[in-house]
Amino acid sequence: MLKNKFIAFAIFALFSATLYADVHAHWGYGDKNGPKNWGDLDSSFELCKNGNKQTPINIITANALKTKNNVKFSYSNTTKDIVNNGHSIQINTNSGNIITFNDVPYELNQFHFHTHSENQIDGIIYPLEAHLVHKNKDGKLLVVSVLFKEGKDNKALAKIIKDTPKSINKTSKFEGFIIDDLLPKDRGYYEFIGSLTTPPCSEDVEWIVMKNQVEISKKQIDSFKNILHSNARDVKPLNDRIIKVTE
Repeated sequence: MLKNKFIAFAIFALFSATLYADVHAHWGYGDKNGPKNWGDLDSSFELCKNGNKQTPINIITANALKTKNNVKFSYSNTTKDIVNNGHSIQINTNSGNIITFNDVPYELNQFHFHTHSENQIDGIIYPLEAHLVHKNKDGKLLVVSVLFKEGKDNKALAKIIKDTPKSINKTSKFEGFIIDDLLPKDRGYYEFIGSLTTPPCSEDVEWIVMKNQVEISKKQIDSFKNILHSNARDVKPLNDRIIKVTE
């Protein structure tokens, strides 16, 4: 009887430990928990390894098909708070920041940064990339990507660098930020269907990558690197996906 109870307890303990590990799988950008191993860290991360519509990609401009500009930005510039979550610098936004894509409204939930860039254009890797993450009423995601190149000082990013909490997972108020200042003046873009670039790497995400880059100074690039280190996933095969570009 005692032996049976012990076996039952051992099985329960093993199941509980497995369940806990599965739910709380820790991913990152190191050797063991980095992008190459995400698909093996948790069963819910399977698409990170086996998905066929993954992001980031290398955009080959010569192969992009022409399309009309079907995006309208209507940001009300209402940011809420900022957090260094251990994976990125993330700014959470209040309601009312809308992008309309193909006549469907998507609301901005948050934006965050990667260094170096994850997406590439004709093989060029940029020092910084911002991802503006939107969701529509049906739960479908749309991400706007802004690539940054070395140049003059960027006032908008200076505020983000200054106000980023020093401690991981500490959240601070971050109000009055003008979200439009993240975007290039020319609103042309590339579009394709992709995925989240972090676990669980969910697919069928609409991607809008701005054609033109925004300038950032070398000092500011170094500041982002000091905070983020390297939090960029490698590019993935395009497979049979189509990339479109605005005329």
